[in-house]
Amino acid sequence: MEKNNLPKKSNWKLMYEGPDLGHFLANQIFIKPFSQKNSLLNKLTGFKYDYYLWYSDENECGGIHGGYYQESDLRRALEKGEKLFFNKKWLEKWYQLIDSDSKKVGELMEKYSLEKNIKKYNATKLLKIIPKMITLEYRLLSYVRCSQPQLTDALKNKLYKKIRRKIKNEKTVEKIFNTLTMPEEKSFFTEEEIAWLSIIIEAEEKIREKEIRHLSEEFLSNNYLEIFKSIKNHLEKYSLIPASDRTPAWDIEHFIELLKNNLRSDINHQNKQKEIINQYKNSKKIKENIIRKYNLEYSCLEIGSRIAKVGFYRFKASFYWRWMGYYLVLISKRYSKKLNISFKEITSLTEKEFIEAIKSNRLPHKKYLSKRATAELYLHQKGKNFIWWGDEAIKKKKEFLGNNIDGATELKGEIGSMGMVKGRAFVFYWSDNIIKKMQSMRQGDILVAPQTHPTYMPAIRMAQAMVCDEGGVTGHAAIVARELKKPCVIGLHTATKIIKTGDEIEVDANKGIVRIIKRK
Repeated sequence: MEKNNLPKKSNWKLMYEGPDLGHFLANQIFIKPFSQKNSLLNKLTGFKYDYYLWYSDENECGGIHGGYYQESDLRRALEKGEKLFFNKKWLEKWYQLIDSDSKKVGELMEKYSLEKNIKKYNATKLLKIIPKMITLEYRLLSYVRCSQPQLTDALKNKLYKKIRRKIKNEKTVEKIFNTLTMPEEKSFFTEEEIAWLSIIIEAEEKIREKEIRHLSEEFLSNNYLEIFKSIKNHLEKYSLIPASDRTPAWDIEHFIELLKNNLRSDINHQNKQKEIINQYKNSKKIKENIIRKYNLEYSCLEIGSRIAKVGFYRFKASFYWRWMGYYLVLISKRYSKKLNISFKEITSLTEKEFIEAIKSNRLPHKKYLSKRATAELYLHQKGKNFIWWGDEAIKKKKEFLGNNIDGATELKGEIGSMGMVKGRAFVFYWSDNIIKKMQSMRQGDILVAPQTHPTYMPAIRMAQAMVCDEGGVTGHAAIVARELKKPCVIGLHTATKIIKTGDEIEVDANKGIVRIIKRK
């Protein structure tokens, strides 16, 4: 490889992280969009990155992976985003592709219900399903890649520029921006929240306070059958919301514990449900009033709505590709037991090896699998691709990236949703069991996480603010924060490496700054 042509260590920028992933699960998500000469990402955007580095290590930060870009590529991507996201024809095609492939995922899930029938299907049947899942996951993830912050920031920058022509007060600018970019279409998780609030409201009317601590599946079925049936129906419809290659589906225990917490809170759930419903019902009217009030160009309304719509479709593509990842995990877990290897080892197989293992029980030598499971580094360098495994990957990572962890006590990121608060930090890591850990979170804590997704919703509802390593204005954390009107700072990159649970922190989401006031 041409080492001298590599960018300097300081020019690499970490854009996303996640729990460490084996090659099979990571390939179509993090490698294939860059390694293929005519990848779907390239075809859709007409853009090719000169450099891209993906790294996964089971020993770093409890097991982590990360995607790195060169700053010059990020600048070029922003220029490309200025063309793509102001091109209505291109956007409509992008929306249609997401709708079409999401529908195919829904049909596949309805047909096979793998989460219920994984033990029933033989190898022949699974081998018919797996290529479809891999293809759909790859396609949907490519659509998400099309809407990464380095591309969609073009929309954000244009809207800010237009607002600032009229408004000089920066706090007012942020308030207007947040309002104009409020979501207009309810996502699947918002529909779930509205439905769940109905169950809470029903339970508040019937369940006595002294009974809350006794709530269980058996207690509800014996004493409050109608509420129990409502929870079971809710579970049937929404259990897969958090399911992905890293998190399991919700179960009945999740919702019973959630109900206990909800019934103990002092939130007016009836008012909260009305606020959410009215927000979506009146969102366009609210935005039009803001345009008139501040005498803004009508194009500000159009750009704000476009940011909201791009966020909605990014959300949608993310939901459906995660579900395909979840199905592949179910198959991997089944066959790791059957082949007597670890989950990490089976997911370290290549796509071809994975299919061969299911077809004929053949595996590469175990020493190779163990090496691969430890670490992997993929490098795309001006049309050429390189992969290293194990100790060699760890060595290459230090050579290419060095140590990029910043030990500062003040972090600068992007504004996801305005506001300013101080409070106790509660930090989540990629390796955490999120559902279990959030039970220790206190009402009013400040949620600090690598990124947020639907699994975090109970924690987000308890938090007074959110702080995330990743994200852009069309990402999950920013959209949810604007919807719930909670301060949010995104794109901090190292927050979870620097802030610890119990630290007192200040979130200045009016400026995109997070400060550590007092260490635990």
